Amino acid sequence: VMAESNNSARFSPVELDGCASPASGRDTPFGMYVVKRDGKKETVFFDKITARIRKLCYGLDKSVDSSMVTQKVVAGVVNGITTVQLDNLAAETAAYMTTVHPDYGILAGRIAVSNLQKETDKDFSAVVDTLYHYVDKKTSRKAQLISDD
Repeated sequence: VMAESNNSARFSPVELDGCASPASGRDTPFGMYVVKRDGKKETVFFDKITARIRKLCYGLDKSVDSSMVTQKVVAGVVNGITTVQLDNLAAETAAYMTTVHPDYGILAGRIAVSNLQKETDKDFSAVVDTLYHYVDKKTSRKAQLISDD
């Protein structure tokens, strides 16, 4: 879809949980790949990016357009981008769109938090251990991020 056109008029907008989104029913690849968190490469799909953003649009104003955010994100995608970078790009893009509607700022926050949650170990004890044994990469010195107390 994105490879064919940047024109959102080709989409039939469908309201889904407060966000407008394309009803294309197809998932067209761009010929590029993304590097997932586990290191695997996967083809970039417009509809998959849109679905991820749309899922975070619950309760937002109907003018928040997940496909428009996706189109702007895809314009900044480079071959081999990581999913972390892609999520950061999506959050930044949504944040810039707050000039269109303030709910894009809420969407930006949700994307950023979702990205952080994916990056955080699910085991609380492991997170505490990581924070306690943190070593500053620049100085190679221990710089624990939590105290003994």
